[in-house]
Amino acid sequence: MHARGRATAITAAGLITIAAAAPVAFGQSSDWSITIGRSAQSGGTTWTGPDGAEATWTRPSWAGQASDALLKGARLAWFAGWFTPGGDVTRSWSNLTEGAYTVRVDMRTVVTCSGRICSYGQERKTAGFSVDLTPPGAPQVQAPDGPVESTAPVRWTPVGDRGAGLARYEVLVDGVVQADLGAGACGAQCEVTLPATLLPDGPHDVQVRAVDRVGNAAQSSAPPRDVRDTPRVAFVAPPAFVIRGRAVALRAAASTDNGGAIAYAWDTDGDGTFDADTGSTPTVTITPGADATVRVRATAAGGGEATAEMALDVRPAALADSPGVSIDDGARFTRTPRVQLAIAWPDGATGMRIATDGGFKGADWRPVAPEAVITLEVDPDARLPHVVYVRFRGRGIDARETYTDDIILDTTAPVVDAATAQQISKGLRLTTRARDALSGLDSLQVTAGPGRPVTTVPYVARATVRVKGRRPLVRVVDRAGNESGWVRARATRGATRAR
Repeated sequence: MHARGRATAITAAGLITIAAAAPVAFGQSSDWSITIGRSAQSGGTTWTGPDGAEATWTRPSWAGQASDALLKGARLAWFAGWFTPGGDVTRSWSNLTEGAYTVRVDMRTVVTCSGRICSYGQERKTAGFSVDLTPPGAPQVQAPDGPVESTAPVRWTPVGDRGAGLARYEVLVDGVVQADLGAGACGAQCEVTLPATLLPDGPHDVQVRAVDRVGNAAQSSAPPRDVRDTPRVAFVAPPAFVIRGRAVALRAAASTDNGGAIAYAWDTDGDGTFDADTGSTPTVTITPGADATVRVRATAAGGGEATAEMALDVRPAALADSPGVSIDDGARFTRTPRVQLAIAWPDGATGMRIATDGGFKGADWRPVAPEAVITLEVDPDARLPHVVYVRFRGRGIDARETYTDDIILDTTAPVVDAATAQQISKGLRLTTRARDALSGLDSLQVTAGPGRPVTTVPYVARATVRVKGRRPLVRVVDRAGNESGWVRARATRGATRAR
């Protein structure tokens, strides 16, 4: 029952009159207050929303009874009557309609009586709030023109709220809230960039929901967002060069921001046609024959493509596995200053220098080649070998490393000092005395006469040969290939001197 200033009560003693004392008689107004829960403050107003309202107050120490009520404007919407509170008191109201409300709480002291007259002190406090059930405006999400990258920001126009005020925007991906943005973070346009992994290639429902301070919400209605990431692709540890005719593996790596699968295709000869498809394996093996621009194409799951290219530096292959130089197929001696070099270079070499002195004075760089010709300096009195020096250069090549070979140049012919011939059953027994100043004697040649066949045998001072005729022609050849003059041997019982 709602008290209005005077009330009567029947006691065992009979009829007693109760008079209300003056309000706030004891200065007790600072002892208690009313708190409105489930609320937000905006524009100096306390607002509640679809979750209803809640009021909490605490009984002061001096109070004996309390009465609380809820009013909408001047109209009573709810009334609790007088009761004896204990500690905190919380009232909740749901299904409230929009408008302004007042929570009213009356406190009074314990009734005290003097004779037939009883009295009490009473204090009233109020707290107001307004109910907001109207959502804010629905955001308008900017629809992209065609497919977009997963990192493309979501943009929309800001909205307002005429009640409790806008609190935040929520960004939903396929129905799940994945990001939010405070209402004050927008300028003329709102923008959020989502984690790329939330948007794999393909269509996605990306919407924005505006939420006010008391939970009212309005959501956009935007068309699906078609995500199509473009890969980034590059060659991995590309070789500085490759060797012509030798197989080499080329490797690429590609990725997208949203982590989609990648397929690889290769143009290995530079003709613009991707004719080698390795699927998800980013490696191709080729056997290059000439310089070319190699390309790799990476394709993401949604069809986005990117290419990388690399100029293939194809270098000649040496004829031997070990680098070096050999004079006249490894001969120890030569009779001609002009000698033939066989050259093998280290992998990657592009140039070489050849010299007959270790200082390489006057030796110019030339392209590597498996053969070369060089002329040695002629010195008839020289007995030391001639040395040929070769150096190579190219990426990764130490141009100071020197390779050598040597050969003895012998231009002096040997001499036959004497020759005798004695017939025996097996042919002729030849006894010669010959000499050579440098390379030494190598072979003996015998013929019956000019224009007749020549028989060659290793040189020894006494040799047996099958040659017709009693007085053959004889000459010797040294190890450098120099030949002596022909000498006719005399056949007698005794030794016959050569003429």
